[in-house]
Amino acid sequence: MNVGITKMTRNGQLTLPLSIRQDAGIDAGAQLVVVQDDSGIRILTPNNLEEVFKTGSRIAKKENITRKELEKRMKEARKITYQEYKTR
Repeated sequence: MNVGITKMTRNGQLTLPLSIRQDAGIDAGAQLVVVQDDSGIRILTPNNLEEVFKTGSRIAKKENITRKELEKRMKEARKITYQEYKTR
């Protein structure tokens, strides 16, 4: 995992740290997806977002669970991941 800190400008713009851009293969002009939910804000590349949805759909079908239940499980997993990160 690569973690960086950035500031938002008065115009709402962010600069992603160079190491994160390089690791993710993000070049100038690339489109990114911004997702906000109860656990916070995440920035994804379109390819990552598509993979997240595909994985979620496979899990839901395999375990025969509803979308609402899947969202609940994902939210719980993110909380655990964030708590583990904070304790480092």
